[in-house]
Amino acid sequence: MVGQIVIWYSIFLVLGWVNFPLTSLIFSSQKNKGFAFSKIIGLLLWGYIYWITNIFNLLTNTLVGVVSALLIVVAINAVVFHRQKETLKQAVTENRKTYVVIEALFLVAFVGTCLTRAMTPNLTGTEKPMELAFINAIIQSPQFPPSDPWLSGYAISYYYFGYLMVAMLAILSGISGGIAFNLAISVWVGMICIASFGILYELLNLYFAHRKPTNRSANMKVVWLALLAPFFLLVVSNAEGGLEMLHATGTFWQPDAEGVQQSDFWEWLDIQELNTPPAESEQWAPQRVGGTWWWRASRVVSDYDGGGNFREVIDEFPAFTFYLADLHPHVLSIPFFLVSIALSLELFLCRGKWIVDGENWKDILRTPQFWISSFILGSLLFMNTWDFPAGFGLFVFVLLLANFKHKRWSWAAFWQVLWKAMLLALSCILLYLPFFLGFASQAGGVLPSLLYSTRGAQFTVMFFPFLGLLLIYLIWTNRRSTAPDKKILRFTLLGFVLLTLFTLLFPLSHQIAMGFWARMQDLFGGFESQLLHAMQQAQSFAMTYNTDNISSLMRETIQRRLHDPSVTILLFIFISLVIRYLFREKGNVSEEEGETENPIHEFVHLLILMGAGLCLIPEFFFLGDVFQTRMNTIFKFYFQAWILWSIAGSFALVVLWDALRGVKATLFKVCMILVLGIACVYPFFLYRDRIRNTDPTAWTLDGTAYLEYSNASDVQVVETLQTLPYGVIVEAVGSSYTGYARIATISGYPTVLGWPGHEMQWRGGVNEMGTRQTDIQTLYETSEWFIAKEIMDRYDIKYVVVGNYEQTTYDVDEQKFSQNLSVLMQTGNTTLYGYP
Repeated sequence: MVGQIVIWYSIFLVLGWVNFPLTSLIFSSQKNKGFAFSKIIGLLLWGYIYWITNIFNLLTNTLVGVVSALLIVVAINAVVFHRQKETLKQAVTENRKTYVVIEALFLVAFVGTCLTRAMTPNLTGTEKPMELAFINAIIQSPQFPPSDPWLSGYAISYYYFGYLMVAMLAILSGISGGIAFNLAISVWVGMICIASFGILYELLNLYFAHRKPTNRSANMKVVWLALLAPFFLLVVSNAEGGLEMLHATGTFWQPDAEGVQQSDFWEWLDIQELNTPPAESEQWAPQRVGGTWWWRASRVVSDYDGGGNFREVIDEFPAFTFYLADLHPHVLSIPFFLVSIALSLELFLCRGKWIVDGENWKDILRTPQFWISSFILGSLLFMNTWDFPAGFGLFVFVLLLANFKHKRWSWAAFWQVLWKAMLLALSCILLYLPFFLGFASQAGGVLPSLLYSTRGAQFTVMFFPFLGLLLIYLIWTNRRSTAPDKKILRFTLLGFVLLTLFTLLFPLSHQIAMGFWARMQDLFGGFESQLLHAMQQAQSFAMTYNTDNISSLMRETIQRRLHDPSVTILLFIFISLVIRYLFREKGNVSEEEGETENPIHEFVHLLILMGAGLCLIPEFFFLGDVFQTRMNTIFKFYFQAWILWSIAGSFALVVLWDALRGVKATLFKVCMILVLGIACVYPFFLYRDRIRNTDPTAWTLDGTAYLEYSNASDVQVVETLQTLPYGVIVEAVGSSYTGYARIATISGYPTVLGWPGHEMQWRGGVNEMGTRQTDIQTLYETSEWFIAKEIMDRYDIKYVVVGNYEQTTYDVDEQKFSQNLSVLMQTGNTTLYGYP
């Protein structure tokens, strides 16, 4: 285990320094020249070169290909180093202590996470089998795009760029996908720590820049304060952990006349599991009989359809995510999303000169910054498409602000920003076009949220560490500024009204269509089919929310919206205060007022604005998918909002701690200590439980080591397969989140069909799966060899697995296999057959 940790740390240590010349060129306006982002940019460039050269068959998916791609990265940086040698030397000399802290932070975060993963390394449950299957499939794929491990004959139809990077690192270090999975979780934590640190360091450095000439001790103060960013992002949690403590003690529960525990508070809060009495009272540690207490923190928001049925909503945050340790795209994309924030900061610092001054598209296309920006922002599309609107949107907001500062407000200036943003978006797609050519999405359009709106109490629980802090910060920055308040208020209210009306009119259009066709039928007749079609559409739309008709849907929507509009109001207050600050009137200010006039506040306000916008969108719209709820929209947008607000919140904490005086300062500091204390309850109990229940002698980073004692026969099947030519296997098919598809998952060889539910989500339907599930059942159960042979030929099956899962799922007739196929491996009840 130690050797594996050392190898991966050495790779990233070298990668960070090798790629520093190019990174320093990208972030030339920042004090640290982007050193905190060097490892991430290096990995991104390395992965992209490896991917695109494999797509066009210029390199192969082998160790030679991995090393060749890395050598191209080295060559690019060697050219930059030759041209920027003196600048780089100066940067290292001036910032060497900061660079040491960055490297130390990465090392501590990486090794610390490796240890926590070694305590519970098993890759079972939730999405881990899927993620491991992707990593192993990419490692084994003979060519790109990589094969889908759970649908033979097809390429992966998912955001697989992050998995490609992990597979690339596994190939280079010569380790299995099971080990690479846990090392990847650890190295990603390290990259997130240094990236968030790097952003906050630049923000604070610019905030304190107007003070008296800084010395080394003052600079180190900024360095230590910048550690708040990874703390806010990865450690600070929502308030559910504190609520778990209260719930465990039996607080607010009282027996009624019949002795049944009742609580108005917990029923009002309505967080699932917390609205039922605790199993025991008078203890502080969170508890859950027959369940996992820490899971609930990622499900604090409750939605109910028209029939009053609970609809699950996911609202993960990083502390939960990295404890769960699923290597999902929203996790893999975090370092690159942070780099996109740093790129927007760079655009802010250079005032967007390269793009604002571009008068035509030819001038812009000639600038290296345009293609670098497209490369970084476009990677979000391939890494986790959900992140692109936030990363790209922040960049466009900065561009808009820079353009207005340079040219003042006008519609001509606005349209100029719009066509430049469209050009940038097109180039983002162009650079990653091969991915989109093979990608099928489950997205089914945009639907209005209507019945689904977040309750104020639950939103407060979710974003407890940030709401009060950011609101105080916004009020503080606006306290002495003057702005066109009436105009801002008018436009904000207009935006609120338009959003509300558009949402409500969406279902009303179905009602209007029905009335129109009914009227036409009365006048002219012969429109029965059109009327029926309109009625069916309206009924289908109403059923999405489990209501009988459009009228009842509208009535229930209005009642719910009027009952608790607090989240929408709060977010519009946030947005109004941000706009007010950005459009404030500037003039001569006192030294005290100068604290709020520091230009860097504008960028932080944009972070808050983007976070508020992401939280506001699900209040009005959600992306239609197979679930037909807000689950995924809130999941992805709240997660991005947490990242943005953790950067803005850590900055706001330092600024307000520094700027407030007297009673206000004391009150603020006491409240923030209390808030952060509550926000740290959750991670405290998480890792206390894990450390208590671990056995150091069993520590390992191999996420598949458990198979040696739980299913040794399957391990032998996988080991045998990996000595044989690459080919399609067939095994039992079962439901998601089970042990089915286990051979394909561990070996990386494609199976005819893995988890059907996941394939349906990835491809937006079942067309590609066809009759595979029934064909596999026929293959195992038929006694006729010619039928089995036809199925094997149809799917190009080379290996047949007959083990415990197959024998319990099907009534297997194994004689046809033993008589017509070669026995490649046999142990106990498990046999691997090969098709000559």
